[in-house]
Amino acid sequence: MISILYVDDEVALLEITRLYLEKTGGLTVETADSAADGLKKIQESFFDVIVSDYQMPEMDGIAFLKAVRQRFGDIPFILFTGKGREEVVIEAINNGVDFYIQKGGHPKSQFAELAHKIQQAVSRRKADLSRIESEKRLADIINFLPDATFAIDRSGEVIIWNRAIEDLTGIPASDMLGKGNYEYAIPFYGTRRKILIDLISEPVDTIERSYTNIMREKDILIADTTLPRPRGMKTTLMGKASPLYSSSGEIVGAIETIRDITERQMAEDELRAAYEQIAANDEILRLQLAELSSQQSALNESEQRFRELADLLPQGIYETDLSGCITYANRMALEMTGYSEEDVTRGQNALLVIAPEDRGRASALFQRNLEGEIHHQGTEDFSVLRKDGTTFHVSIFSSPIFRDGTIAGVRGVLMDITERKRIEEDLVAINQELAVAGEELKAQYDALAGSEKQIRESEVRLQYMLGFYEKLQGPENELLSYAVEGAGAITGSPLGYLAFLNDGETELAMYAWSKTSMKECSMREKPIFYPVEKTGLWGEAVRQRRPVVTNDYQAPNPAKKGYPPGHPHIACHMNVPIMDGGHIVIVAGVANRSTDYTDQEVNALTLLMQGLWQVLKMRRAEVELRAANKKLNLLSSITRHDVANQLTIIKGLVDIAGMKESDTDLADLTTKIKVAAEKICHQIEFTRRYQDLGIHRPEWFRLDDIIEKIHFSKVHYSSACRDVEIFADPMLDRVFFNLFENAIRHGGRVTRIAVDCVPASGGLVITIEDDGVGIAPGLKEKVFEKGHGNHTGYGLFLTREILAITGIGIHETGVHGTGARFEITVPPGMFRYLA
Repeated sequence: MISILYVDDEVALLEITRLYLEKTGGLTVETADSAADGLKKIQESFFDVIVSDYQMPEMDGIAFLKAVRQRFGDIPFILFTGKGREEVVIEAINNGVDFYIQKGGHPKSQFAELAHKIQQAVSRRKADLSRIESEKRLADIINFLPDATFAIDRSGEVIIWNRAIEDLTGIPASDMLGKGNYEYAIPFYGTRRKILIDLISEPVDTIERSYTNIMREKDILIADTTLPRPRGMKTTLMGKASPLYSSSGEIVGAIETIRDITERQMAEDELRAAYEQIAANDEILRLQLAELSSQQSALNESEQRFRELADLLPQGIYETDLSGCITYANRMALEMTGYSEEDVTRGQNALLVIAPEDRGRASALFQRNLEGEIHHQGTEDFSVLRKDGTTFHVSIFSSPIFRDGTIAGVRGVLMDITERKRIEEDLVAINQELAVAGEELKAQYDALAGSEKQIRESEVRLQYMLGFYEKLQGPENELLSYAVEGAGAITGSPLGYLAFLNDGETELAMYAWSKTSMKECSMREKPIFYPVEKTGLWGEAVRQRRPVVTNDYQAPNPAKKGYPPGHPHIACHMNVPIMDGGHIVIVAGVANRSTDYTDQEVNALTLLMQGLWQVLKMRRAEVELRAANKKLNLLSSITRHDVANQLTIIKGLVDIAGMKESDTDLADLTTKIKVAAEKICHQIEFTRRYQDLGIHRPEWFRLDDIIEKIHFSKVHYSSACRDVEIFADPMLDRVFFNLFENAIRHGGRVTRIAVDCVPASGGLVITIEDDGVGIAPGLKEKVFEKGHGNHTGYGLFLTREILAITGIGIHETGVHGTGARFEITVPPGMFRYLA
């Protein structure tokens, strides 16, 4: 018997599906009306397969699938839904769904297909478990083989690495499995290369380049190899490699076993060497006598050859005894120093040939040689004194002379480096000249760097002027912050600001200051709204309707009204008005440039801000269009899904009614059909009410006019939003109607609803508060989800969507038990005060 868990938020559809499936035989069905209930039942009971709807409140079918995969593994999962969009199917497949069946067809064929997919999913699951168990048994067998064993697939990736090869190489299987590109050769050869497992089908002459003792037994290749090891040691390995075959006889990879035969090889080599030694001993003893008799004459000849060869060398060669007296000097050494063989015979001391200033170093070098500290000494440079008193430079390489294991003197090589020294002195002189030239080049470079700085500043100006289009798709606040920083960059100003002007040109709303302005400003309160008539010098750009430049801000000026304590110090100032159809929309200003502002900075700032305004208008138009399309798709999706479900229920009930013979049963089924049909009518009426959502362009709406039109009996209303307009979708009245109706329907004891408007962070916050029971903490975001609640389930969901068309947000922030409090956040530019 196959156990099934079916999850769907349509209770009637749950019952119909259970009846159909259990009627087919061999299936038992447990039902759950939500994903959360389904997860609880999976925790408590075992199920062979899970069937789930896609579109459910709180957690949809994809989220339910992810939770099942994370918590319960690969239980077969079938998505049975009326949602047929391609992106839903792709997401389900990417998250591991086994089958996807779309609702809406004839019930008999639809449920027959579902039963078939259930049987198929369970059979496939059983086959997978059997295959995994078989592979595990094979892996266990290979893992416990005494010989080091590994295998690769056809792509060369390691698929087996047993314990014996872990011990041999010191590399755990976790670090090797899945690796390719000859990774398995590195532990043996220290590099990536082909080894025996890769040479199975190669000819013998290719294999012989790396292996010995090569044999073939059918498709098995056997060969030896010797590998170097630290401290001069070597290891001999014997490998056996053969192809891996699938059950159908196809080659799917290769396997190799490796055995360390070093000890056996050493024993064989020692035995072979012993036999050879015994055979050679007689010959050696016979030859030793003849060899001893000729050694003396050979030694004499060798000494003569050494002297003859040394005389042919282009370097000076010398030898001394333990006291430093020269016992031998070749022809070149005598020519270099001006001494003769008679001088050497008389006992010339080597240290006296060194110039006085270098004898201390030479004596120390000689002593280190006698103490055996130097065996392979590098060269050292000295000044040598010729017999005639002149000097020249040499480089000496010296080392101890060993005779019968004892130091008997010092041997050295002299190389004349006079020419090298001359070149070095010339190089020093050249370097000094280069240093002088370098100072001149540095001065030229500094001049070029100044020019390059000017070019970079021009490039920065161009980048900021073009950068608005790169920021077009990002958040609007980032675009405006980028514009403020750009104003400072293109004019060379550390301080900057940006303000919007209302339609009557009577009030400036400060949007943002540059980062430097915010850092230097220590005012406790930073006003956001400034009446133009009360502004000082910075408001002249509005009053005069032209750019205003003040390069000496501290000079007396009748337009100045001073600035409050904590305001950044202003040395010079410039601001420009930006026009749209004869109306000033933006005032942008900069301050504290290191040099005077000119027409160049005025034009640069004006062009930058005009570009900003065009981008803002384009961006807002695109946002409005995308939001409108989203609403159309949303309503269409809601209607298709819900109506399709209800129609499926009706057709299913009609079919079951046809199977029934009792009049009582038929009457009950007919009642359920009537209820489902009434739901369809209600849902059609609901979509008619919201059919204009996002169709018409947003407009300016006065909040007082909207609130005054909405009244419910026995509730007192108050509003503190006089003369406030917001830019929103024409269905804004449904937002406030839904909020008021929701308060009365679910608040329990609501007698008062208050609306207030408060400026905040450059925007506007509209609050709607009641004195009802409020909303529990865990539901503050869920009330905005589609399908939540026991009425239509779409009121607050569509409220948030209507506001979002023009970038307006809504959240619930009330305290449970004292009433609900909804905050509507209106961004800058989306509200205004009437004059």
